[in-house]
Amino acid sequence: MNTICIVEDEVLIAQDIKFLLEENGHDVCSIACDYKSALKAAEEFKPDFFLMDINVLGDIDGIEIACLIQELHKTHIIFHSSDPISQYTKRLQKTKYLDYLVKPVSMPMLLELLDNNRSVIC
Repeated sequence: MNTICIVEDEVLIAQDIKFLLEENGHDVCSIACDYKSALKAAEEFKPDFFLMDINVLGDIDGIEIACLIQELHKTHIIFHSSDPISQYTKRLQKTKYLDYLVKPVSMPMLLELLDNNRSVIC
């Protein structure tokens, strides 16, 4: 079973996503709210997927965190944000991201994305 780390600084949103993913048979290994906790989760759990909010707590945003994580670990990054993708297109090119979802995250879309990419780790 693939593991997922949720990087989200809004606790209630993170907990809702975690609950829905686990209800659908996915293993959420960690919830991180900032750069340090996301890197710690990457090192400790080596998740197969990161559901990465772009606007997280601290000076380093989700795109930069994804770049750092991908230097250490092969993983899928699924970005999510309330901002349109056009706002980040150039910066997203620095990452090998799987997809970009606009908040509120569509759970059927997220589940399909995870299920279709279970065995294909970049």
